[in-house]
This record gives sequence, structure tokens and C-alpha cells, in this order.
Amino acid sequence: MRVTPLLAAGHSKLGEGPVWDPRLARLYWVDITAGHLHWLDHGAAERGTLALPGPVGFVSLTDEPQIVVVGCGTRILAVQLPLGRTDVLAELASPDSVVRCNDGKCYPTGRLWAWTMPLAEKSLGALFSLDAGLNLRRHSEDIGCANGLAWHAARREFYFIDSLTQRVDRHRWDPVTGEISDARPLAFFEKNHALPDGMCVDAEGHLWVAFWNGACIKRVDGSTGRILTKIDLPAALVTSCCFGGANLDTLFVTTAVEGLGEAECAAQPLAGRVFTVEPGVRGVPQSYFHLARQFA
Repeated sequence: MRVTPLLAAGHSKLGEGPVWDPRLARLYWVDITAGHLHWLDHGAAERGTLALPGPVGFVSLTDEPQIVVVGCGTRILAVQLPLGRTDVLAELASPDSVVRCNDGKCYPTGRLWAWTMPLAEKSLGALFSLDAGLNLRRHSEDIGCANGLAWHAARREFYFIDSLTQRVDRHRWDPVTGEISDARPLAFFEKNHALPDGMCVDAEGHLWVAFWNGACIKRVDGSTGRILTKIDLPAALVTSCCFGGANLDTLFVTTAVEGLGEAECAAQPLAGRVFTVEPGVRGVPQSYFHLARQFA
């Protein structure tokens, strides 16, 4: 499959969390350590950027196209674009905690789910959900390095990755109550220094998993965990992916240069870019957090 750098997206130090908004034909993503929210409109010559007060773990869409939700430090913020006004929706931990927001997404019935991840040894992250009434719920703890989230509505399954376990796990998921239960492994990956990172789901119910230090994306069977496809990229630190474009048939892939040495950066001049791939399958529409009435 042809892998193409999206030159108008520029470079990111730690690019992550791509999200496609079909209403605006716009791709969002974050640069975690730079504290930047980026976006690129279809056909635009360059990206937009908003600096936020802390590391930015994720961006998610809401039912108001000009408002997005981001995980910033230990907070979940609503961000109004293009002005950049921010409102705090929830605190996942105290500001002096040794954790920060990492991955986060909105699931098919409108709740926002977000991880925290540790910033120091002997600390752990947790999984939270936030509903439209801004009620915050803590679902699980003892998470090492929280990353990908995905749902399959028909199978009523919730998938997630703790990168340090080298696997994708799945839960039973109740779309009405938001309850998750019956955790069990779906796919195991070899401990060869490549870590499973962000992921998304396609219209056939299979997962697309990015591999940090693995220079690839792998398509994983959502029922059996079998590897179906591998796409190699010209960057070692592949962080996440999403489907987008007019027909949801383009895979957008984020990468990073964070932690690479001078020689490694020289050998990977495209590291830190956003890439596009046409994998021959479509994704599913992005879900929206039900937030607009909070700002009426």
C-alpha cells in the first residue's frame, strides 16, 4: 500500500490522536509534549495550531463543530475554535499528580472515555468516562501505559491497550449504561521492543494498531486477534491512526521524533509527519461528545 506524507501537516515532536471531522472536512491531531492542538482542513496549504497550557494527550469531537474536547495535563477541557477559549469539564487527578491524560475518545452513544498514564516509576494510570451531564466515573486502575481505545457497536465490545502488557484486551460493553466487564485478551504481540500504541476500528470490525518503535500499523482481526495486514512506515515511532476523507477510506497515521537521537532523526527524515494510506477498507463515522447545550 502506498504511504504518503501529508506535507501540509508539518512535523510534530510527539504527534498523536488523529481524529477526522466530516462536517468540516478537517483532520485534528495533537503534539503531546509541545502542548499543541493541530488541525488541517481538506485542501489547505498549512495546518492551524493552538498552544494549550500543558501536555495534550488527545482531542475528541463534540456535537458542536467549533468545539472540541482535549485532555490537557490532568484536566479535560472544552476548546472553542478558532478563538481558543477553554473551559474545564473535569479533573482526572490533582494538578500535582505524577500522571497526565493520554489517549481518549468518544464512544458510539456519546460518553467520553479518557486514560491517565504515569509520569514516574511506581505510579499507575486509570480509565475514566465523562457523560453529557459532566459526571465523571473511574472505571479501572493499575494501568501502566494507557493507549488505544476502540468500540464495536454490533458486538458490544470495547477494546483497549495498555502498551506495557504487549496486547489488546477487550471487554463486554453496555452501550446504555456504559458498563464494561469480562476483560479478556484479544491479541498478543512479541516483546521485540515495539509497543502497541493507538488504534481505530474499521467498518468490517477489525482493529488498526500503531506500533511505537515498530515502524508499522497492523490490522488485527476483531474476533480472533489474528494479524491480517501489516503496513510499514518510514518512521519508527508510529503513534496512532484514524479513518477519514470524504468516504472514510483514507487512513491517517501520526508519528513522532520524541526520544530519537541525532543519527536516528537523520535516518528518518519523515519522522514526526502525518501519513496517509489507502488500505482498501473504510472506517466508521466518528462519535461526538454531547456538549453543545453546555455552551448555549
